[in-house]
Amino acid sequence: DDIYVSIGMLDYDTHKNGAEHTDEKNAFFTEIDSLTEKLEAMKLEHASLKNYKICPGCGAKIDRDTAYCPKCGLKQEE
Repeated sequence: DDIYVSIGMLDYDTHKNGAEHTDEKNAFFTEIDSLTEKLEAMKLEHASLKNYKICPGCGAKIDRDTAYCPKCGLKQEE
């Protein structure tokens, strides 16, 4: 959330001062991507430890033996 706020502040500064902050925003975007990847890995690890899986289509928590997601209908990988 702090990173999103920082991006918004940079956008406002750009509007207010006419300055470009592309490099700074790209650094924030890279950090957000990295944190998102870490969060997804942690979610998958948690699911494994709690003996469920996460549907890659909709993100629903489902039983490991489920062939199709009950929420979105996506066929699950074996």
